Amino acid sequence: MDKSKKIKALISFFCVVILCIGLVGCSKDKDVNSNGQPDGIADKKENDASKDVKDKETDDLKDTSKYEDSFSFKLDSGDDKHIFDIFMGTTPIDNNENHKYDKALKIVVYKEDNPDVPYQVIDTFTRATLFKDCIIVDVNFDGYSDFYYYSTTDSTDLYYTFWVWDTKTEMFLEDDKLADIPFPLFDTKNKVISSSSSNFNNQTFYKYIDAELTCVRIMDRAQEDEKTQILTVQDYIDGKLVEVFNKKTKSDDSENQMINDEFRKWENLNYHGTN
Repeated sequence: MDKSKKIKALISFFCVVILCIGLVGCSKDKDVNSNGQPDGIADKKENDASKDVKDKETDDLKDTSKYEDSFSFKLDSGDDKHIFDIFMGTTPIDNNENHKYDKALKIVVYKEDNPDVPYQVIDTFTRATLFKDCIIVDVNFDGYSDFYYYSTTDSTDLYYTFWVWDTKTEMFLEDDKLADIPFPLFDTKNKVISSSSSNFNNQTFYKYIDAELTCVRIMDRAQEDEKTQILTVQDYIDGKLVEVFNKKTKSDDSENQMINDEFRKWENLNYHGTN
């Protein structure tokens, strides 16, 4: 090989060596973060720190000693997949501006097959220990169990908070529409929700129509004077409530009992009056 060819070969060799060194350097740069640590180690430290935070949060939730009052119960959603252990605990409210409630309420939902990790955590409010009167029922008649409890009260009525199982999110979601119904009773067989006023002069009936909570009948006793009541019924017809019954009764009227008996027939939602 002549001298010029040897020089060209050496130049080519050194170029290849320099290129390899550059590639190795770039590769090392990619593996090192801004702190001079390999990315794998940095990621591991971040993951460990995140896990430590989550573990501390889980431990805090399990520390029942920090709650003033607590209550636990088991709930089977009804789909053979979700069986829950549910914990409820109260703490004081700081700077309380809502006099409807006087306690903060934390609800922690655990899956029975994974009791160490919270499945869902809910922060809400209640009054005193009313939340302990918790009721499990399928409130929207979709085949899945829900739960509700007294959350506050005034001089005449009790108010409830409803947590309804949502099949899309697979979480318990609060239902504000049901919360507007005083003293609800759930007829799961006929899929009817009934409600009475505190003096029992008013009865209201609800059904789910196209998945919407709908008032389908209102029965009302209004006092006209000391001896006279006006009995009315509104029925859900063609998408709206229509008055279908209106009669007066007097305590000294011989027909009083007959009118009251006719009025009470409307408590059966299959009854729609006589032709």
